[in-house]
Amino acid sequence: MELEYDPLVSFGRHLAETRRKAGVSQETLAYDSGLSRSYVGEIERGLRNVALRNICLLAATLGLPPSALMEFKRIPLEASAKDKPRKDKPAKEKRLARGDGSGRAVSPRKTVRAGAAGRIVVGEGEKAGARTRGRGGER
Repeated sequence: MELEYDPLVSFGRHLAETRRKAGVSQETLAYDSGLSRSYVGEIERGLRNVALRNICLLAATLGLPPSALMEFKRIPLEASAKDKPRKDKPAKEKRLARGDGSGRAVSPRKTVRAGAAGRIVVGEGEKAGARTRGRGGER
């Protein structure tokens, strides 16, 4: 059987609305319920299938019975599909040219800073602001 609505998006929007009406921030709700803020945000965006235990924790933190969080408006699949990120698209990566003519992209974990004459200098394992040598012995 297929549902005509998206329960994840419907529940998430109801949780966000209930939380705002209570005057509670995502961060406070997460902290007080023992969950991470990013997890609560993903629930509110309909990206997580929240466990019953976590529904009970969230409800208790908001001072509500768990059933109150389950009384959400059913949002049709067409409307909820517009808000959800598409799973077939890879996440956008920060891509920078290496500057060595190879045409390869710089890994997002590498530190990138401007070198002499505007060239991009890539150093592996650098801390932000650290002065270590990059490619070609430049400083």
